[in-house]
Amino acid sequence: NALADKIIEAWTNPDLEAIGQAALRKTEELSPERTVQDLLNYYEEVIKSK
Repeated sequence: NALADKIIEAWTNPDLEAIGQAALRKTEELSPERTVQDLLNYYEEVIKSK
């Protein structure tokens, strides 16, 4: 069964683990807690520069 083979490959392929970890780091970088604070900091800098 092709689906079963792909599932087994996904569970056993170490490259896919690395890809998953990189994706997790990226989602953490783009979390609302971080991006909102970055945006507020940017707005503060713009307001202060005027």
